Amino acid sequence: MRIVMPFQNNRWLDVQKVAMDWVVDQPKNAEAWYYLGASFQHLGDMANAIQNYKKALSFHQLHPASLSALALIAQSQGDSVALSKIKSQVKGISHEALEGLNDILSANQSPVNH
Repeated sequence: MRIVMPFQNNRWLDVQKVAMDWVVDQPKNAEAWYYLGASFQHLGDMANAIQNYKKALSFHQLHPASLSALALIAQSQGDSVALSKIKSQVKGISHEALEGLNDILSANQSPVNH
């Protein structure tokens, strides 16, 4: 698949180009929208990242990678309401999925400097 190497090598403009072509070719493919969101996120455009992750969820309501990405964004923005909603969705998948998300969120927290 054309998107794997650019994604693994953090070539976000290449990821974005491939993902944009992919969503044009397969507009109902949640994976394509996820990768487009990831490219925007890594390029610092959170509004478009969120929009594309939500588009992925419109085609696959419990798309794990999109839910995780949205949770990390909500956490980084201090949006406890959005984070709580996402955690509820993930809990609907399984308790193990929620534990995994909590592990990701804990690992992503920055230590506070005193």
